[in-house]
Amino acid sequence: MLLSTRIVTALMAAMPLAAAMPQQPGGEFCATDPGEEALKVHRQMLAGDASVVEKIEAGKANLMEAVGLPGASAKGRPSSSAANGAAMNFNTYVHIIQSASGTSPSNGYISKQQIDAQMRVLNQEYALANVSFNHVNTSYTVNSKWANAVYPGDDVQTEMKSRLRVGGRLDLNLFYIPTWRGSGVCRFPFWIGENDENLHIDGCMQSSDSFPDGSQNHRGFLTVHEVGHWMGLLHTFQGGCSDVEGDFVADTPAEKGPNWSSAGCPADLDTCPDLPGLDPIENHMDYSHESCKTGFTAGQAKRIRDMVLMYRYANN
Repeated sequence: MLLSTRIVTALMAAMPLAAAMPQQPGGEFCATDPGEEALKVHRQMLAGDASVVEKIEAGKANLMEAVGLPGASAKGRPSSSAANGAAMNFNTYVHIIQSASGTSPSNGYISKQQIDAQMRVLNQEYALANVSFNHVNTSYTVNSKWANAVYPGDDVQTEMKSRLRVGGRLDLNLFYIPTWRGSGVCRFPFWIGENDENLHIDGCMQSSDSFPDGSQNHRGFLTVHEVGHWMGLLHTFQGGCSDVEGDFVADTPAEKGPNWSSAGCPADLDTCPDLPGLDPIENHMDYSHESCKTGFTAGQAKRIRDMVLMYRYANN
């Protein structure tokens, strides 16, 4: 939803995380709280702030250098299209946290087949933005402290990510914890810092029970949602029914709050009747039931690319 261009100052060091809440049936809970710094960044982007434009252009230059001349290809995919620009490909590292060794799902073990299925879902859902993910490696770590953290706070995140995280700004790290049922959290790209001071905690954490299993309740969309934050997207319900605040994307209608289960995927749900559009329960950045979700909007695809260019490619 388009917002005003008022700039709000905030300290980047805050990086807040919301309190945990129980998962709703078939839905999800994401503990990613944007804080004022995120809103400031989105406002600057909408306003066409000169410094933002400069960083996006620098990111484009680095991207084109990475894939070669315009019209070249990266890993066999077209590197340019009229709508989505050069292809963005991110090396992806999966980290499975287990409470005990072995291959029991109750201990948090995830098979190669499950991980491959999740990667296929990621690539499918981000194709609109001309974004793809290259699964490089999976690590398995037995650590009862990490595995039994029902809500992994900053201390657990810092310890775990500092030890396991691989790569730089352009490398996606996905961490899966068995006891964190139906929940996830991810760091926004601008939290890395100008000098990579917070790169060691970059990445997304999700519950181990979120992998696709062929059912409508588990389609692998929790990871899709969290990676949306890794690329800079806000929740679609950000700002509620305000025509001034929102998620800063023009083609995602406002909604009063998260639509947890959205039982039956109602086609006429409208919690902000005085504003245009129905609740976007089909959108990956809502909390709606996985059976309701169909993808991102064109506006979100553009925002993904601009955010990634500005914060991941420009400083790479």
